[in-house]
Amino acid sequence: VCINLTKLIGWQADGGYAEKVVVPERNLLILPEDIPELLAPLLLDTIGTAAHGIRLARKVLSSFKSALVFGCGSIGLGSIILLRWLGIEEVFFVEPNRQKASVAEKVGGLPISEEQLSNLPIPLIVEASGSLEARNQALRIVQPGGAVLLLGENDQPWILEERPLLRRKDVFIVRSFYFPRSEYSENIGVLRENLASYELIVDKLVSPEQFPGVFSEFVSGSYIKPVLLW
Repeated sequence: VCINLTKLIGWQADGGYAEKVVVPERNLLILPEDIPELLAPLLLDTIGTAAHGIRLARKVLSSFKSALVFGCGSIGLGSIILLRWLGIEEVFFVEPNRQKASVAEKVGGLPISEEQLSNLPIPLIVEASGSLEARNQALRIVQPGGAVLLLGENDQPWILEERPLLRRKDVFIVRSFYFPRSEYSENIGVLRENLASYELIVDKLVSPEQFPGVFSEFVSGSYIKPVLLW
């Protein structure tokens, strides 16, 4: 919700690769004692980003019983867990990586084929892959009056394919980035009530010495959410 992003540490402000950096006290989020430290990082992107985006989407969708998630990295999986926790009966997903697809099913997601995509009226689509084609496909198949939530990142220009199918229907496009501190307490509650599902997302514990090699494997899609242990 910032108008000017000028002080993100490691981005606009120095410190991204520093051994130590002084941060403002207000940047610290208190971790309750009952939350496992290994799952604490999930309170940021996996839960925080996904939950904030879905909360925004629910402002334009008063009620819905199904949803679709493109991309089952940590944010996509976090979206599936949250949607199921909210009582959404059918949460479909598209994910070519077998390991990630397996975890998506374990946390309550339903795999869907290309043929089914064209025939299902889906009111909410969460685009968590960052694929520009997935964004356009989401706009094509979302039902009239539905919403496409953009959580995936992509640095390339996005050209909207305004074909008749899109031109002739009402649709909401919702964009979200991260979350405000005011949602942190509620996000802790989400983690508490879904610990077993979120534990499946952390699939590698990494020492500093292992980090370079594991990071390369993570980029190639071998891991979902490695956690660095000091």
